Amino acid sequence: MMVLTGCNMDPHQAYLVHRGVKTLSLRMERAQSSAMEIARWLERRDDVRWVRYPGLPSHPQHALAKEQMSGPGAVISFELVGGVEAGGTERAGERWDHGRARAVLRGDRKRERPHRGLASGARGFPK
Repeated sequence: MMVLTGCNMDPHQAYLVHRGVKTLSLRMERAQSSAMEIARWLERRDDVRWVRYPGLPSHPQHALAKEQMSGPGAVISFELVGGVEAGGTERAGERWDHGRARAVLRGDRKRERPHRGLASGARGFPK
C-alpha cells in the first residue's frame, strides 16, 4: 500500500536521488555563476527595462539576500522595453538569437517552456 501512495521510493529511485545529491552543490554553484553572468549581461542591454536577480547590487533587497542566503540562486526576472509585446515579435526573436542558450521562462532541460517570441529557433545570449 505504501508504494501505491508514494510514501516509499523503489531502489532505483533511491539510487537516482542519491546520485543527484552528490553533485547538487556543484550544479548549484554553476547555475548561480551562469545566472550572475546572464543577469549582468541583461542589465547592460538597452532593450531591457529592468532585471531582478538577488546577486546584483541593483536588486532592491541585495543586502538582505547576501545576509540570509549562501548564494543568490539561479532565477532571473527581467522585462524588455515594450513589455510582453516586444518579446512576442519576430524582430525580438531575431534580436535575441545569438547561438549560446535558449531563453526559457520555466522548467528544466526536459520540460522547458520558451517564450513564444523566441520559440522558433532562438538560442539566446551572446558573450
